Amino acid sequence: SGAAHHLAAVYGPAAPRRLAVGLLAFPLPLVVFSVVSYSLPGGMRMTGQDGRFIGYFLNANGCAAVLAMVAPLAAAPLFRRLRQPARGRLFLAGGMAVLFYFLLLATSRSSLLGVLAAVVVYSLVHADRKIAAAVLVVVVLISARILSEPSWLPSLAERYLYKYKGTTLLQSRIEPWKLARARFVKSPWMGLGFGVTSEAETGWTFGARTERSFETGSSVWSALVQVGILGSVPLFLALLGILLQAGRFAWKVKDPWFTGVYGLVLALSISALFEGWLITPGSFATSYFWVACFFLNALMCRFQPTRRFPLEHSASARQ
Repeated sequence: SGAAHHLAAVYGPAAPRRLAVGLLAFPLPLVVFSVVSYSLPGGMRMTGQDGRFIGYFLNANGCAAVLAMVAPLAAAPLFRRLRQPARGRLFLAGGMAVLFYFLLLATSRSSLLGVLAAVVVYSLVHADRKIAAAVLVVVVLISARILSEPSWLPSLAERYLYKYKGTTLLQSRIEPWKLARARFVKSPWMGLGFGVTSEAETGWTFGARTERSFETGSSVWSALVQVGILGSVPLFLALLGILLQAGRFAWKVKDPWFTGVYGLVLALSISALFEGWLITPGSFATSYFWVACFFLNALMCRFQPTRRFPLEHSASARQ
């Protein structure tokens, strides 16, 4: 939190761009190397046993969370109002299309839903004729595909909504939720302890062997199991407050870099509803998520936007 306030104080309106570029420095090369290795003939195996894309992350859901984290930040340059070479825009648009394609290959519904929410935010905050034209082209292409192949939409729904044949929409989450609820009711108010997922781990010592952590299927249940109602309610109220306030801030300043950081938080927040990584110690997505949250809070505390123009333009106006 202190580092986020320092970043906003030193760089001012340019801080969102600095943070976005810094956050991309590590995961973006990993994503690029994963895509290249998957695409080259004779490259390393980048898929799991179920055929889902895992990249260098060894887990399809973890890989999808990283893609959902990278996509909103990498999309920010596309929405800058400054004039850009047409080639540069086409290159960035192609890169975003590749990211979205591999997100589909990872078949993570929660991360895909989060990225779609970030796309909606970008479209609302930075709406212009180019975005409207792009959306229209996508709608026309999807409509043409449905008309030419009526079975395409049901097969797509079966793959991404139901995931497995003969199952319901939330079949893969119902059992983890039941197990998490059974552990939650044993200590509903205080929880079992931060980072603790079972009663066996509550008596942990240096010589004890702990059982493997179980999947909760949601960060809400994960928080309730670990820190109980007293710890979870303030946590999720604070996150809801950040999402609402930062969305209003993004609408006012219309700075694409700030929107990108906000899109990261929004996409991962939706992913966290169906994945239990939000307060997992040592999680890659957890670290990036909280860095972005602290930064959004620091920037909103320091600046009070009164006009609707990008932060980068306001910086040049002050000089």
